[in-house]
Amino acid sequence: MSEDKAAERQGEAPARRFLIERVYLKDLSFESPRPLETLGRPWSEPARLSMQVGAGHQAAGDGRWEVTLTVTVTAERGEGDKAQVLYLVEVKQAGLFQLEGFDEDERLALLNAHCPQILYPYAREVVSAMADRGGFPQLLLAPVDFQALYRQHLAPHLKQKLAEAQAAEGGGAGGEPAAASAPDAEPSS
Repeated sequence: MSEDKAAERQGEAPARRFLIERVYLKDLSFESPRPLETLGRPWSEPARLSMQVGAGHQAAGDGRWEVTLTVTVTAERGEGDKAQVLYLVEVKQAGLFQLEGFDEDERLALLNAHCPQILYPYAREVVSAMADRGGFPQLLLAPVDFQALYRQHLAPHLKQKLAEAQAAEGGGAGGEPAAASAPDAEPSS
């Protein structure tokens, strides 16, 4: 730390530091509402899977940040009124990260994209294990590009800033950003 303070006094930027201090499971939920109906007969159709991902962070003091990645997977069978949930898994995988020497934009990119990318394989393993322990076929979750999701999240803000700058100069706004979503999970056969 004294080197960082000395560098600041000399007008240099402090050294950048990114450390993973700890990765841990914060919360886990598995629900199989009708196991006798769903596991007691052969599957005539594949399950429809949906996955939602979200990430949040909070300061933990001394340049440390807790990042929590939430992954929710729902498996259903049937359509419309006859649809039934086979199972639902929700995992909150968390990590404690040390970030020093980054400007705010860099810090936000690390907390909202890089850290969730580090946590995702841990969450993916827990989801797969829970589906297996619930008596269902192995579940392999597709990769998620957290960098792309973060850029998608930033696009409206950047578009608004661009429109404000162009309005100040007397110009018009640009085109619509492309929409993206996390890919669905895929069961193995």
